[in-house]
Amino acid sequence: MSEKILVGVSGGVDSTVSALRLRDLGYDVTAAHLILKDGEDPTDRLRLECLAQHVPVHRLDCREQFDDRVVRPFLDAYRKGLTPNPCVICNAALKFRALFELADRLGIEKVASGHYARVLKRGDRWAIARTTSPKDQTYMLCRLPYEWLPRLCFPLSEERDKTGVKDELASRVGERLAQGDSQGICFLEGGSLERFLEDHIALEERHIGRMVDHDGKDLGPHKGLIFYTEGQRRGLGLSRGPWFVERRDFTGNRLLLSHGAEAAVGTIYFENARWQQEVRAGQDCLVQFCYRARPVPGRLADCRDGCGTVKLQKTAGSVSIGQALALYDVTERVLLGGGFIKYME
Repeated sequence: MSEKILVGVSGGVDSTVSALRLRDLGYDVTAAHLILKDGEDPTDRLRLECLAQHVPVHRLDCREQFDDRVVRPFLDAYRKGLTPNPCVICNAALKFRALFELADRLGIEKVASGHYARVLKRGDRWAIARTTSPKDQTYMLCRLPYEWLPRLCFPLSEERDKTGVKDELASRVGERLAQGDSQGICFLEGGSLERFLEDHIALEERHIGRMVDHDGKDLGPHKGLIFYTEGQRRGLGLSRGPWFVERRDFTGNRLLLSHGAEAAVGTIYFENARWQQEVRAGQDCLVQFCYRARPVPGRLADCRDGCGTVKLQKTAGSVSIGQALALYDVTERVLLGGGFIKYME
């Protein structure tokens, strides 16, 4: 009897190919599509219809949970001056949780997704590990609880880039359905983050105020502290640059700007950590503090009661409070776990 596996499918290229590959490998595949918002991308819908000709597709209405667990906390975080990563939160709080709950109801042990990640076993422990792909997505999985790891499967773990994946889908369903794919934060629906915040956060919650330099000189008004992040250079609208955002003062609603080189961050303090592997103070690690950034060498200086401190080997910029922080083992690049940045210096 073929081994059963449940595959989460968004209707995108990666998850569609993942489901078809597993079917070709002889698995008894069931697909699950989570409905997260009103409306559906026409191309994604067509991919799902094509997939349904090969495997059964369950559709789960998760719109209410998505709003409660992802969108509202995202907006609340911005109101507090944080820079959240909704995809990291969604994977742990909603997407994979819903998949495992469905798998349990259906009596299915294994759960797969189209993420660019690896699962491996080291001794008696399972782990998520980085891939060689520039599209590596392990950062997005840093909050998954350990108990899910033995049941996970990532069919795209050996893919170097997306070219081969798109070619594979084109050979199955045609060139048109192999083009395009979802990018960025899904609930923005192709719009800008700034527009989304404007539509959902009231004027009095935006912390509108003035821009100032180190000498306290007034540089003009800003549209609200929630629209800026530490290290930001673009969109400041000032001459005699380059300027960058050094700090946001929520007490006085002031945006402190500096000239020249960006403020260097050497130490990051994080909270609400969730560990997939055992860690210890003094442990060398690789540190990733946003999806597009490459992991950098550091050392876990402290870790207890869900909080910790990481000291970077070299100072870095563009680190924002509220971002997810993923830590990796330095040898096999195994994901150790992740928390949220509390502050840095």
